[in-house]
Amino acid sequence: IGPSCGLALRGISPNPFQGKTNLFYRTAERSRTTLRIFDLKGRIQRTLVDGELAAGDHQVVWDGADQGGRRLGELGRDRPVRRQRILGS
Repeated sequence: IGPSCGLALRGISPNPFQGKTNLFYRTAERSRTTLRIFDLKGRIQRTLVDGELAAGDHQVVWDGADQGGRRLGELGRDRPVRRQRILGS
């Protein structure tokens, strides 16, 4: 995510989170916007935003679950793994 694609992630709060977190982002102009959560293998786990948005600041709440409602942080890990990768196109 960055200026070249017209979408900028402004923050995630709280981070780390338990239960839910807020993702704050900005679109440079009115455009179709898609915001997705991916796993470490690059597979889509959840689509949070998919539609036409006006230019400006936006917020979406994520409950930490995948598309099927399963909590992604509760998949049998014996210790937490923290990785943040933000991609834009």
